[in-house]
Amino acid sequence: MNWGEELRAFRARNNIKQEAAAHMLEVSQAYVSRLESGAQGPSPEVEMRLRALLTAPAHRPVFDYIKALVSRSPHITFLFSLKECQIWVEAASCSALALSGRLDDSAPKLVVGQSLSLGDRPEVHGTVSRMIEEGGFEGRLAFVDAIWFATVKESGETLYFRNTLIPMRDEMARWFMHGTTRIISQAEYQRLKSEWGGMFKIDSHTDDAVETSAYG
Repeated sequence: MNWGEELRAFRARNNIKQEAAAHMLEVSQAYVSRLESGAQGPSPEVEMRLRALLTAPAHRPVFDYIKALVSRSPHITFLFSLKECQIWVEAASCSALALSGRLDDSAPKLVVGQSLSLGDRPEVHGTVSRMIEEGGFEGRLAFVDAIWFATVKESGETLYFRNTLIPMRDEMARWFMHGTTRIISQAEYQRLKSEWGGMFKIDSHTDDAVETSAYG
């Protein structure tokens, strides 16, 4: 763990000065400054105090609560990050994981803590590529809407889906995409495909307005 980075983030989200953090850790303000700059690592005793301070329920990052909300949601929802040009599954609800397991190998596969397996659906690859290119993980998008379909392994039934993904940022200024999935009818799938002129649309912020683009 990068203790200096974590301590700096803790102070920022709690509006605490270095002097106050030093008092909590029973060290000097200069010690805190060296920790945060990376010039010095914590001693075993200070590391123990740091761990206790940062993991106390009252001091948990807000983003931890968001991840818990996603994980415990009864709906089909998930949280993605971008690491080395790959989509990473940060959190997913039980409903999302169960749905992923029911679908055939052509559909995306969700495994928390691993990169997203996109399957072989062209519309899924197209959505993900465009989302990255258009700045989904840089805060340049309002949201992404996408439709896709997949087959249930056991029954052979075809299911149709609509995904909505919205960017969000944590206390460390890192961008994520929060997504929800809902099952739609084939008729709605066809209607949206015709309305959008493709399989997905991207709404981007342009001069405080929203610019919508559709893609096949």
